[in-house]
Amino acid sequence: MEYDRFTHYPLSELDNILNWWNTNKEYVVYKHPDYIDIAFRPVDDPKTPALLFLKNTDWVIIKIYEASLLHPDEVDSLKNQYAEILQKREEARQKINELEELIEEIENGTKN
Repeated sequence: MEYDRFTHYPLSELDNILNWWNTNKEYVVYKHPDYIDIAFRPVDDPKTPALLFLKNTDWVIIKIYEASLLHPDEVDSLKNQYAEILQKREEARQKINELEELIEEIENGTKN
């Protein structure tokens, strides 16, 4: 899946960027502590919101994995801390899989 644009911007630039961009274009903004991600995306792919959510929460997985290597005793605490994000990631993956199966069925002519 290709995005029209997916870029990190400093938080201080948020208003300028959104004012500059054509307001008819659909976009999603994810705020992080030090920057924002703005994804200008095609609106015709129903998987895009779930894919963007996974992309923007990959840092949680990396943080937990890193802890498993360097500080194994902190892993359970991190899993509890980020439980809601982890649950939503699982739901996003399930939604993507369901949509991909449906698209495949439609493309193969096996879905009426």
